[in-house]
Order: sequence, then structure tokens, then C-alpha cells
Amino acid sequence: MMRALVFRTLRPVSQVAAAGVIFAGTALLTGFAALLDTGLSTGPEGDTLRLLPMILGSWTVAIVAFAIVSTVALVINQREREYALMRAAGATPGQVRRLVFGQTLVVALPSIALGVLPGLGIGAIALARLADAGLAPVSDLRLSAITFTAGVAASLLAVVIGALFVARGTAKISPVRALASAREFTTRAVKTRRRSAAILFGIGLASGLTVFAMPDATGQVATAGPACVFSSIGLALLGPSLAASCGRRIAPLLGTVGRLAGHNLGTTGAAAVPALVILVGMATGTLYMQSTDNATQQGSSTDAATIASANYLVVAMVIAFCAIAVVNTLIAATRDRRREFGLLRVVAATPRQVLGMVSAEALLTALLGIVLGTLASLVTIVPYSLVKLHTPTPAGSPWTYAGITGGAIVLAFAATLPGTANSVRAQPIAALAG
Repeated sequence: MMRALVFRTLRPVSQVAAAGVIFAGTALLTGFAALLDTGLSTGPEGDTLRLLPMILGSWTVAIVAFAIVSTVALVINQREREYALMRAAGATPGQVRRLVFGQTLVVALPSIALGVLPGLGIGAIALARLADAGLAPVSDLRLSAITFTAGVAASLLAVVIGALFVARGTAKISPVRALASAREFTTRAVKTRRRSAAILFGIGLASGLTVFAMPDATGQVATAGPACVFSSIGLALLGPSLAASCGRRIAPLLGTVGRLAGHNLGTTGAAAVPALVILVGMATGTLYMQSTDNATQQGSSTDAATIASANYLVVAMVIAFCAIAVVNTLIAATRDRRREFGLLRVVAATPRQVLGMVSAEALLTALLGIVLGTLASLVTIVPYSLVKLHTPTPAGSPWTYAGITGGAIVLAFAATLPGTANSVRAQPIAALAG
């Protein structure tokens, strides 16, 4: 009976965001696993080929896992009212947990399976670039069970953790409170997030400071790289509560449309800020770390340019995944607000006012993500620049930072405005009907 209920109550459209992130994450992790697998099979000549995916792949796992867990949580939380009705109709907490977990797996397993083949393509492209740069002794992938299990296992573990954690909270929530229009964060949940954020930010800070104790460039890169990743994840966990707090404080300072945007920031920001923090923090930290390396190695190493090229390729793949996670999260969050937009239209809000409100929300969300992401990146940039350049200021063009922050703002607008415009074109009553 439970199996039939899982499929009968499945909402494929609402699960698109989770499926997209799981698919992209599996592909990226499989690509790194293919590189590592090839390096393990090439003997001593494959040292660099093994080292690159081990260093970069380790913190990529953390990024992918966090993105998957966050997106799965968003999708499940959007259906809280539906699960509350089931509770009111007599479903037990255990039945709700099994239902949520089963529906998540039904979406996740095909997404994971489909992500393996593109992952092999990503690995092949990266290997070809590494071979052209002289950093790989072979140009063709050498695959074993490691390639086909590592990415799948990491993605599946993230899905299971996300589904179990959120399903547990959904099953325990009061049906009356869950029927509210917006999800509220309990004091216990906020405290748990803050403790987790402090631990992860502390790990990132410790990793960044360890750069000073590393005797060689390899050790410095290995500790500085993960610093901005763990710091970004730590600050990302604070994103929802900070968004709500900022929204309450700035709302009185804005006009009518701005006040609505400020009040809504606690819900829209809760979904989108974490992904933006990781995107900005990881991109800023790693790109300026590489540009600092470039400045210190000019003329001193014939391999500097080729190594930099390989690093940029890998970082670009991770940034692309983060961008996918941001867009999917924002699209899912916007789509879930069709009834809200319909209600605003019913009470005489014009389509232009609704679009103005969403535009203000997108800008505020992006700015908050940029501020937190920038703070996270400093945990990598400052120690690494002090070690390499004896100054806290990194080498590299300010246009790099402008491109990262501008890209974050563009993603926020591109992922929210088209869906909003499509919603406000519909008749308000039709939007209220879902």
C-alpha cells in the first residue's frame, strides 16, 4: 500500500529541481572519480593525475553533498501542507517518513543513473586537457569499479541524509502549524544550524591558518582550497536566519513594494542564499588563490601555466555545478509562489508591482549571498596571500571579483523573473487554484 501511495502522490514537476542537482552532482563526482581511477592505474607516472582529483575532489564532494541535501530539503518542505493534511487524515509520523523517503528515492535513483554517462564525458575532457598540459601520462580513461561506484555512492548518501533528516522533521511537525503559508524555523532548528555553522566555519578557518605551517606549495594549496569551501558551507547554514533578520530590519526603510520584498526575504532567502554563498565564496577564494600562484610562479616554473590551466578547468566545472544549483533552487522557490502571486493580484497588485517585488527580493538575496560568500573567501585569500606575497591582498584583477558578483546577481534575476512573469500573466483565480 505504501509503495502505491508513493507513486500516486508523487509530483514530478515539483521534483525537477532536486533531480537536476542530483544529476549534475553525480556527473561531476563521476568525472573526478574517473580521473582518480585512471591515475591509480598508471603507476608512479600518474602522481599528478592522482593528486589533482584527490585535493580538488575532496572539497567538491562537500559542495555537491551540501547542494543535494539543501535542494532535497527545499522540495520536501514545499509540500509540508500536503503532508500535514495526511497527518490530519490519520497518517502516522512513521508513514509520513516512509512516504517522503520513498518519493525522494524514486526521483533520485534515475537522476543518479543518468548522471554517470555525462560524468565519464567530463572525466574524458578533463583528462585530455591534463594530457595536453603534460600533467597526465595517458590521454584515455582507464576505468574500474571505482569510477562507477564513487560518484553514485556519494550522491546517494547525500540524498539519503537529506531525505531522512527533513522527513523526520516533517513527520513531527504539528499539522496545524504545517498548514501555514510559510515555513517557520523553530528555536531548536535555528540553534542546530548555528552550532553546525560554527563548527564548519571553524574547520575552514583552521584549514586556512594551517597554510602558515605548510612547508611546500602542494601542502599550502591542499589546506587553503578547502578553507573557503567549509567556511562557505558554514555561513550558508546561517543564510536563512540572516535573510529573515535582514528582511525585518530593512523592510521599514523601503517603499510599499520594497517592504513586501523585505518581509518575503525570510522565505525566499532561506532557499536561495545558501547556494549563492557557496558559489561566491568558492569561486572567489579559488580563483584568487590561483591568480596569486600565477604571480609568484612567473618565470620560476615552466609548468606554472599548464598547471594553472588545469586548475582553472576543474574550478570552472565546480563553478558550473554551483550555478546549476543556484538556478534550480531559485526556480523551484519561485514556482512554489504561484498562489502568493495570485493572491497579490486579487488584492489589486499590478503585474508590474509583483515583478518589482520579486526583482527587489532577487537583488537583496544576491547581495546577502555576495556579502557572506566574500567573507568566506577571505578565509582562503588572506592567509594564502600572506604566505605567497607577504600581503593580505591577493594578486589578480578586480574584474574577476566583479565577474563573480555580477554573475551571481544575473543568475538571481534570470532564475526568478521569467517564472514570475509567466505566473502574473495567468488569471489570479487560476493562479490561486495552483
